Formats: sequence, C-alpha cells, structure tokens
Amino acid sequence: MTPDQRFTRWVRVALAAFALLFVYFLIADSFMPITPEARILRPVTRIAPELSAPVSEVVVRDHQQVAKGDVLFRLKADPFEIAVADAELKVEQAEQENARLNAELAAARAALAAAQATA
Repeated sequence: MTPDQRFTRWVRVALAAFALLFVYFLIADSFMPITPEARILRPVTRIAPELSAPVSEVVVRDHQQVAKGDVLFRLKADPFEIAVADAELKVEQAEQENARLNAELAAARAALAAAQATA
C-alpha cells in the first residue's frame, strides 16, 4: 500500500468518525443539554409557539425555576368565547329541531287516531 493510499484511508476514517460524533452530539444535546454552569438531566420540553389560541402573555422569565402547576403563559380568550357561542347556538338549534320533530310526531299520532276513529 502506498503512502497516498494510507493517507486517503486515514482521511476517510477521520471523516467517518467526525460524522458519527457530530450525529451523536446532535442527538445527545436534545436529551441532555450541557452548559458550562450546570447540567440538565431531563429531556428538554418543547412548547409549541401557538396553541389552540394565540399567546397573550408569558408569565415566566428566562432561567426562572418553575414547579408543577405553575402558570407559564396565558392565551387570548377570543377563540374560546367564539367556540362557546357556537356550541350554544348548536344546542339551541338541536332543541328547536327536537321540538319540531315532537310536533310532527304528535300530528302523526292525531292523524292515526282520526283514521282509527273513522275506520
């Protein structure tokens, strides 16, 4: 094997090792980020930038300690109020439809009773 071939082999090995280490650090950083000041041993929790409504206020500050149940942000109430109004409208429409069907049923029973009396 010539010196050029040996050098080419070492370059390929070094590039492959670099690629493997790079992928490892990318994956490991998402599960255990490390800083010079501290170490986090929990998976990183991602928060979606927009939830079921736009965020109106962020309550926490950077690097603030939070506990389970703490409020992190507040959402705008407009989409929820619209959804409640829409649901109330649908309930009212369903009640009106039921009343109409009950009236039709009563009319059909009256027609049946009249037909039986005639017969």
